[in-house]
Amino acid sequence: MGHRVTALYEIVLRTEDQGSKIDKLKYQKSSYQDLDELATVKIRYKDPKENVSKLMSKVNRSKNSEISEDDFYFTQSVAGFGMLLRGSEYAKTLSYARLIESAKDSKGRDRYGNRAELIKMIEKAEILSNLKRNK
Repeated sequence: MGHRVTALYEIVLRTEDQGSKIDKLKYQKSSYQDLDELATVKIRYKDPKENVSKLMSKVNRSKNSEISEDDFYFTQSVAGFGMLLRGSEYAKTLSYARLIESAKDSKGRDRYGNRAELIKMIEKAEILSNLKRNK
């Protein structure tokens, strides 16, 4: 059985006064034409015994994305749940009801019942949140 890791990143658009100190920004050019390319992920890391970082880079193309639509939307529900639990300032219009609906709509294949278990946790958190609000 394989292992899969999903990472979520916040994308912050570059403003005029910011610049890239490491690499040129390839998607900022008005002449960029590769419409199939969704993003380029670049990660720099440095081995503890070395002084120079190493670059790993991967282009994600829309036609060969490795994540299904259900997986993508369910992952958003998981991230949103975390934001609500910690009271994130970025969860302004997010609600438990919206998360429950989104998670149910994107539950997809749930061989081990993990997704159903998360939906139940979100539902319980909504109940507890309402109880706290009504005190």
